[in-house]
Amino acid sequence: MEEYKKAFDTYLSVEKNASKYTRENYLRDVTQLEFFLKGRELCLNNNGDVDADKIGENEIKLFLGHLYKSHKKVSIARKLASIKAFFRFLVKREVLQKNHIFPRF
Repeated sequence: MEEYKKAFDTYLSVEKNASKYTRENYLRDVTQLEFFLKGRELCLNNNGDVDADKIGENEIKLFLGHLYKSHKKVSIARKLASIKAFFRFLVKREVLQKNHIFPRF
């Protein structure tokens, strides 16, 4: 996912004109999801890296449930917004065929 995160950062900077602070937070949130999944050995490819195409609604719910224990609702909402933006980006760049986690976005 490292390659996709770098491209996402460029996309946020160039196409969305997002501030450095916004980009850092979005990338931190996506990385936090990646580490969560990796730590639980979920959605991994043959190399042991997280495969974005294997992430589903259940994995997102597990991640959000994990956050609920130690984060405020506003922080969780931002993390969810970051993840949604990342998946929209992956669909826009045709890395994913469709956004199966957040189909309305």
